[in-house]
Amino acid sequence: MTIETPSLDALRAELAALQLNTFNYDFAWKLGSLIRQRAASQELPVAIEIRHGTDVVFATLLPGATIDNFGWTRRKCAVVHRFHRSSLQVRLESELKGYDFNTRF
Repeated sequence: MTIETPSLDALRAELAALQLNTFNYDFAWKLGSLIRQRAASQELPVAIEIRHGTDVVFATLLPGATIDNFGWTRRKCAVVHRFHRSSLQVRLESELKGYDFNTRF
């Protein structure tokens, strides 16, 4: 499976389109369940973690994913918590500015 990395402009447009009026534990659970159903129907080996602030509200591993994948989600969440932007946006911004994010931070 090949996935093209979006541009910063495309990512910002997606962010604007996906703003939520409310977010609570019930919504997080429903969202996680829908994502899981879609991933399972495509037999994707993914880890899904949805948080409300620092609270993990929904977490699951599908066949082929491992418990190590939650280490990856934890690191992505740490980036979001620190920079208040998606980890993908932070990565694209660092590439645009010509520095390695992992080395700098």
